[in-house]
Amino acid sequence: MTCTKQTTYVALWAGLDGYNDSTVEQAGIAVECSGGKPMYWSWYEFYPSPSVEISGFTVKPGDVIYVNVTYVGGNSFQITIKDLTRNEAYTVTGSVSGALLSSAECILERPTVNGQLTALANFGTAYFGQDYTNVMGTCYATVGGSTAAFGNYPSTVEIVMTAYNGKVLAQPSTLTPDGSSFTVTYVSSDK
Repeated sequence: MTCTKQTTYVALWAGLDGYNDSTVEQAGIAVECSGGKPMYWSWYEFYPSPSVEISGFTVKPGDVIYVNVTYVGGNSFQITIKDLTRNEAYTVTGSVSGALLSSAECILERPTVNGQLTALANFGTAYFGQDYTNVMGTCYATVGGSTAAFGNYPSTVEIVMTAYNGKVLAQPSTLTPDGSSFTVTYVSSDK
């Protein structure tokens, strides 16, 4: 993470829904660069309820983070987030009414804070999936009882992060041959 005096953010997460519906069940980590220093934290969200910071869950640069979001029936979901580097784990169950279970996602984004889209932090390169983390089953989904890497599904979508003027801010790589892994590389600030 390269921080400047400008306040910038980046969030990395995995979850269900959100691509073409109005709910999200997700967890991940976030970084705020402020005054030249990064602050790291973990969080979960059963959107449209607000996100919740996980108290006492340590996150440091370079840690390998694992997220699992499971639909458990009714309107209920179970989220587990693990810092495999520090051997810490947190599990929570919550409910989301109207969840369509229409997508599974591994995402890097610049979050919205206080209703405003933030400036993107210079995160360098982020690594998603088992080929980069050595954690089996990451960037996988179970659909109709069958579990496979994201790339094995016909509707995989790659999203390039751009500013409103079309300037590329972050660029995902193509999926690795097994369909499980990709990187996202910082390209530029929107400022």
